[in-house]
Amino acid sequence: MKNPSFFSIVLFALVVSVAAQPENKRTVSQLFGGDLAKIILESDKATFASSVGTLIQAGAKAEEFNDLLGPAAIHEDSFFIHFLLAMGCDINATNRHGENMAVFILERSKPELLESRLKNLVSLGLNIGLADKDGYQLIHKAAMQNKAAIVLNLTHAHGQSIDARTKSGQTCLMLAARFGCVDTLEVALALGADVTIKDSQGHTALDWANRLVDPNDLNEYGVKQEQRARAADLLRKTTLNEQKKPDNGVRETGSGDMKHGKSRVPASFPGEKGNGVGVQKVDKPNRAPPN
Repeated sequence: MKNPSFFSIVLFALVVSVAAQPENKRTVSQLFGGDLAKIILESDKATFASSVGTLIQAGAKAEEFNDLLGPAAIHEDSFFIHFLLAMGCDINATNRHGENMAVFILERSKPELLESRLKNLVSLGLNIGLADKDGYQLIHKAAMQNKAAIVLNLTHAHGQSIDARTKSGQTCLMLAARFGCVDTLEVALALGADVTIKDSQGHTALDWANRLVDPNDLNEYGVKQEQRARAADLLRKTTLNEQKKPDNGVRETGSGDMKHGKSRVPASFPGEKGNGVGVQKVDKPNRAPPN
């Protein structure tokens, strides 16, 4: 195991080098590059604080340290995240990869740690419903990665809508169908997701599920045709059942606050224990960024 003091020395040396050259136009993020997490995780608190202070005195602005917030948030010592926020960093800013804090935590947290981290960050001012430039919220990212338990928890514990739409009009149900995320599809349907919503191309979730997988399409990201077939079967059955129901003017809704209807989600979801997010369900990551 490497000695943490080595990284502290390297960090401080870099900081002093930049601070000594005011004409250097590199930002803090460019200076740290891809080693942000390593610097945060392996430098001691005193050196980190003095290094940041040195850069601030040399003219660095607080927003230049926003990329450090993500690694700080997943550090076991809360000193780092509190220090950066006290210094003026924006907890709702996006990093240079276009990720906001909520998505950063989703991508890099074990399921059993995610909920406690999200709760802590929300208490510090994180907007958990913040969307990226394409309109994708945390609940969309969780849906397209087949993290069903997280989708359920976001609706129940954080008031997120299961029918929230991206800029292209896609819902969690559509993304689950598109990427063959059957577990998430089942949860979305149980929450009362609207099967009739169409995206900007006029496609419903069933349309996405019926779409044949193109092995040459990089946007498919390993989706298997049998997964989409299962999704299509579930959606057809749900659509048929909805059509058979009498129209009383009230639709069951998947809204997180449950003010406009009843959720069909069971009290406990079948599956294995141990994900720590409020339901007994194992998520199966199916990473697929939006197109």
